Amino acid sequence: MASAPVSLANDGGQECAYPRQANTSLASINDSGHSLYQASRCAARKGDFQTSLFHLCAAASSGYDNVEDLRTDPLLRPLYQSSRWQLVTDLVAENQRARLQRPAPPTLCALIKRVRTSSKALLRDTEANLASHRFF
Repeated sequence: MASAPVSLANDGGQECAYPRQANTSLASINDSGHSLYQASRCAARKGDFQTSLFHLCAAASSGYDNVEDLRTDPLLRPLYQSSRWQLVTDLVAENQRARLQRPAPPTLCALIKRVRTSSKALLRDTEANLASHRFF
């Protein structure tokens, strides 16, 4: 089920509306957003900046969240002058904030706990073994 579309008016007054993804796996959202970001870069490389902006809008709406790459990509510099640029970067930054605020999955938390526990046990056993051996 998709939520309301994200609408970003382009320079010509038309809308670039793409439905936000909902109830999809994190991997599929990241893959989709990343692919659309790469499509945007390809369009920018060819000089098709309207298509590039459209793909960026789609990437942001699909969950793309790498705001640093977006802001530092030299291929996208010509887009900085567009009225949509700030809207797209704001949406990508919002995606990044949302990702960083998500709690870790319970299975990952359990794995981290097991690794920490076994690491402590290994350290304790190593210290005990070293203490029982004389090296001089």
